[in-house]
Amino acid sequence: MDLYLGDSRVCTIPDESFPAIYYCFLELGFQIEMNRTDRRVTVLPGLNNKIIQLKKDQLLKTTLRREKFEDQLLQYIEKSLSSCGVQLADSESEQAELTFSITASQIQYINQPILEIYYDKGDVEEEWIKYIKVECQKLNIKFSMYKLANNKDYQTVKVHVMYPEVIEDTFWESIGENIACMLSIGLISKLRKSYHLSLLSIFPLEVFLKDFIQSGNYQLVESNKQTNLVEDGIETIDDQIDSVEKEKNQLNYGIDTLADESPSQLEESIKQDNRSDAEAFFDYHLLIDDTNKKSPKIFGSLTIKNTGLESLKNPIICFRMTPAGSVGIIGQILQPNTIQTQGVQTAEGPKGWRYMNEDWQNEADEKGEVWVCPVHEINTDPGEYIQLPNIQMTVKSLEEVKNIKVEAFIFFVEHGLEIAANNKISLLLNRG
Repeated sequence: MDLYLGDSRVCTIPDESFPAIYYCFLELGFQIEMNRTDRRVTVLPGLNNKIIQLKKDQLLKTTLRREKFEDQLLQYIEKSLSSCGVQLADSESEQAELTFSITASQIQYINQPILEIYYDKGDVEEEWIKYIKVECQKLNIKFSMYKLANNKDYQTVKVHVMYPEVIEDTFWESIGENIACMLSIGLISKLRKSYHLSLLSIFPLEVFLKDFIQSGNYQLVESNKQTNLVEDGIETIDDQIDSVEKEKNQLNYGIDTLADESPSQLEESIKQDNRSDAEAFFDYHLLIDDTNKKSPKIFGSLTIKNTGLESLKNPIICFRMTPAGSVGIIGQILQPNTIQTQGVQTAEGPKGWRYMNEDWQNEADEKGEVWVCPVHEINTDPGEYIQLPNIQMTVKSLEEVKNIKVEAFIFFVEHGLEIAANNKISLLLNRG
């Protein structure tokens, strides 16, 4: 049978290998179409046939809107989602599982771009927004998010992009393409998690296999042309007749080897190609004062180790407290406006850790999150450790709270790496 990845023919697989290959791709979350009449098996992305609607927000009528920029943003997002198999609704009447609308406005009095995201109140998969939030912080784009009261059968996401007048002529180069890219990443993450798909199910496997095949100095030609393996671009089609069968055997061997691996083994082999990796863990102890048993204190540190093959730069740490407002966090973390006066002064300038937001206390109480980043640039070589020491947390006296959890998530934005700490701080309180 002929194996296709989308519209591209990969190779011919023997019948006895078909069950293993079918099972492997199925477990990885891909969709599989089988045509026994044409002896063809087509592997499609996990998001294939998922329908969403992209549109400009027609409710906002103002002279500040710049619809040409809205078109640019939507065109980029459309191409990105289509490459993952997502289908776009052609009209308002076509049933879509998610509707995404966007507005771009030029605002005269603002000094930096602003990105606002409005999403369903019942949307619990908020992890996708964090990718966008981190990128906005990196690009100096002010980020805000709001929840919608949505009673419709489908999910809704609205985006409003506002930019200063000074970048009117360079919108796309300055921020437009970056915003379109981060929104695409966020939507792909949201869709994948909504359907509980494995990460590999949206991985461009055809690109991976092309590299695998091309390691033998051969080029894969798409199916709409005569299937042809050309060595070094010199041989003609007639000269290859004797060698095609040898190459088919090589391809079959490679696919059989891929099929022999379990899904977990295949995921591990992909991870090994990623040279950036790290792990983190809490080291802490609990102090309970006999005079105030209802407000125990936690003292500890967070250690991050570079377990990859490349240096890692400038970690961003998010402490997440559940429930929100149940834990107060302090320690050797500086306020943004006190770095020069309270930071550890060295020849290279102040060092230490700081809160990323001036309003960090309200954010901790309302959202249960505290974001921290280094004051100075930190480079961590493979095998080395960095540490956020002397973290102090106080469990607030909330009578209704019994289960408290503190987690840590670390983002290496420049490397596209996100990890969660190996352990978490978890307390079960007996309120009597």
